[in-house]
Amino acid sequence: MEQLAGDLLPKSLQDQKIATGFNRNHTINFEGRAIPEEYLTEYIPECVETFNTTWLGLTISCMRCHSHKYDPISQ
Repeated sequence: MEQLAGDLLPKSLQDQKIATGFNRNHTINFEGRAIPEEYLTEYIPECVETFNTTWLGLTISCMRCHSHKYDPISQ
């Protein structure tokens, strides 16, 4: 829970806030004046993909474009 939402816990400690850094450390930023809708379209899937790859050992990047017949996650 601390690594997913440590910064949102009531009276969170510094260690709990630092734990969420993993999910907030992505390559997307607002340099170059990104459009907010475009930013969310790229940022959210990247967060989900990073979480799944790291914590579930499941790569889902191909699911962004198409479903696979035997995979547990569809498009």
